[in-house]
Amino acid sequence: MKNIVLVTENDRVAAFFQPLRRSRTYCFTVMSYSEWRSSGEEAFCYFDVSSLKRRQLDSEIRALRNRDLPWGIVDPDGTVEDMAAMFHRGAGDFIDLRRDLTFRVNRVRRAVEFYHSTRKQGDLPADSHNKSPCTPPPGKIRLKKLAPPSISWDRVKENGEYSFSFLYVELLPSGEWKGKSGDFHKEQMQTAFHDAISRRADDFDGRVWMWNEWTGLVLFPFDGKKCDAGVLGVRLLLNRVLLSLEGGDFQTVLNYKLALHIGSTLYRERGRTGTIVSDDVNFIFHLGVKKTEANSLYLSDTAHSMISQRLHSLFHERGDFEGHGTYRMVSPFPGAG
Repeated sequence: MKNIVLVTENDRVAAFFQPLRRSRTYCFTVMSYSEWRSSGEEAFCYFDVSSLKRRQLDSEIRALRNRDLPWGIVDPDGTVEDMAAMFHRGAGDFIDLRRDLTFRVNRVRRAVEFYHSTRKQGDLPADSHNKSPCTPPPGKIRLKKLAPPSISWDRVKENGEYSFSFLYVELLPSGEWKGKSGDFHKEQMQTAFHDAISRRADDFDGRVWMWNEWTGLVLFPFDGKKCDAGVLGVRLLLNRVLLSLEGGDFQTVLNYKLALHIGSTLYRERGRTGTIVSDDVNFIFHLGVKKTEANSLYLSDTAHSMISQRLHSLFHERGDFEGHGTYRMVSPFPGAG
């Protein structure tokens, strides 16, 4: 396909595609959305999502699929939360202008080839049949603006607002602890669990940020590209027996809950977080307390879209919760009584 159309009303986006104007291989056109809808052009279409609401984007994608035309997404401001969902629905390319600084004409050829290769292999079913447990269902593409990525701790400043990965952890005391253990023993268990989580989080540049008896929130810098804290969550769930034996004098196999989310919050040092108001901090606590079962790890859709693809087969969709899709992994080991 030699016709390339960029649908945008953003001069910055149009300028990014400037090399295509000089191409002898492709015929490149910039259109507004109204012009594109009335054109009937047969082309590889790049959509600029910065001026689209979710329903409008879904409508444009359905129209392209009905016409069997290849398409790609241009995301100038990082508003698409789940990049993978775009490819699951049939995109041939995804351009994030926060990271893609230059455009090479050869990219179009690869994008067209990718689109047609996946269509031939049957990897991209029609929207009405897209029921993969690891793929957001049609109409669930979420557009949301996050605060700037925190990237690393040396870039995080007091009272600044950033996006982070949040890991909720909650130790579930056994019936024996509740019935027989005194306050001193309970404090020992709480401290041992806190320290075990803190040591393991440190390997992933995570810091215990909030802690109250049996429950804590671990904060990880987020670079806007990937969520390595997902590996830690999986390890904590799979190594629950080992942590029980090595983390302290627990005298039983621990039961605990884990939940992971990516979102935004004002940052303050530990101990000064009591007055922070954050929808995402509230959400991760709600996900952990209300949705997550014992000995399982839940991911929000934001976290699921950023973990390694190698981990996706471990998780299964568990429906919507407070405006987010959720995914669950269950411990292979039985819980303690």
